[in-house]
Amino acid sequence: MNIVIGYVDNAAGNAALRVGLSEAALRGAAVRVRHVVRVGTHNEPPESIERMRGRLEQITRQIASQGLVGDAELLLERGEPADAILDEVVRLRADLLVIGSRRRSRVGKLLLGSTSQQLVLRAPCAVLSLRPSASP
Repeated sequence: MNIVIGYVDNAAGNAALRVGLSEAALRGAAVRVRHVVRVGTHNEPPESIERMRGRLEQITRQIASQGLVGDAELLLERGEPADAILDEVVRLRADLLVIGSRRRSRVGKLLLGSTSQQLVLRAPCAVLSLRPSASP
């Protein structure tokens, strides 16, 4: 079994990480943590990207220390983050996608769209969407 965790370094993303790792341990699954940085339109500052690389290295060590098989990677993409995560889900033949979601206003969803909504609607596998208060 393969689990992909779409990770963002916020409360919802940390809930997804926590529950995704618990699910991997329960099911004996490999776990792949992916964070997408969108480049080209509004570039992230290099120090922000390096900080995230450091965080993902910590997560990779956490995966290993829990006796799990897996990794954490930073994806630099020009397109939509949802597309990059979905590409990884297909490439890795994921059985489960775990994501965090946060509450947004209707106007915010209309203007910006929702990555988590796109993932739930388009993923070719089961999706577990968590709020920040989720616990394993």
